[in-house]
Amino acid sequence: MDEEILTNMGKVTFTKEEIIRRVAQVWAPLDQHEKDLLARNVTTKSLSRNEYVYQAGEISGYCYFLLSGKLKVCMEGSDGRNNILRIIGPGEFVGIRAVFADECYTTSAIALESAVLAVFPKNIMLSMSLTCRSVGKYFLKLFSSLLGQAEQRTISLTHKHVRGRLAEALIALKECYGEEASTHYLNVYLSREDLASLSNMTTSNAIRTLSSFAEDGLVETEGKRIKIVREDELREISRLG
Repeated sequence: MDEEILTNMGKVTFTKEEIIRRVAQVWAPLDQHEKDLLARNVTTKSLSRNEYVYQAGEISGYCYFLLSGKLKVCMEGSDGRNNILRIIGPGEFVGIRAVFADECYTTSAIALESAVLAVFPKNIMLSMSLTCRSVGKYFLKLFSSLLGQAEQRTISLTHKHVRGRLAEALIALKECYGEEASTHYLNVYLSREDLASLSNMTTSNAIRTLSSFAEDGLVETEGKRIKIVREDELREISRLG
C-alpha cells in the first residue's frame, strides 16, 4: 500500500495531501509551514455505522474532522435516553468544545453511516488557534454559531408542538445536507428513533406526525428516505410551532 494512503474504506480513499487540502480549505489561508505541521500530525479513524468517535466522560485528547459519512452528536438525558443535539457532515469538526474548554467530553459522537475522520492532537489545535489568525477566527465563528443554534433549539423545543418541531428538524436537515440530485430525497437517512430524538419527541409521536405530513402531501417517505414536497407549507408549520 502507498505509504501516503492513510485509510481505505471500501471505495473511499484519502491521502495525506487530500486530507490537508480539505482542512486547509476550511481554514484558508494557511501557509506551507502550517500545512506541513498538520500533515506531520494527522492520523485517521474509520468507523462503521453505530460506532463511537468518542463517548461522554472520556478525556478530550483529540479534534476530529469528518472526511466522509455522517455522525450524530448525542447527550444522555435524565431518563437515560440519548438526545441528538446535531448531525455532523463532511467538512465539519466534532469534539472541539471539550478540547478548548479543557474538559472531558459531555457528549458522544456516533456514526450514522460508514465514516472516515482526520484526527489531530489537542495540542496542535490549541497551538494553531493561537498562532494562525484564520484558524482562531474559524473557531471563534464556529463557537458563536453553535451557541446561537443551541439558544434557538432551546426556544423551539420548549415552545413548539410536535408538528412544529418535526417540521423544523426536516427543514434544518435539508438546509444542512441538501437533496439527492436525481430523486430529491434528503441527503441524510435517519431512523424514526433518531428523527424523534432530533425533534425531542417519542418515536411513536414522530411516526404519527411524519405519517400525517405524508397524508397531507407535505412529504413523501420510503423507508428512512424522506422527500420534502411542499417546503413553503412545512416552513409555515415550523414558524407557527
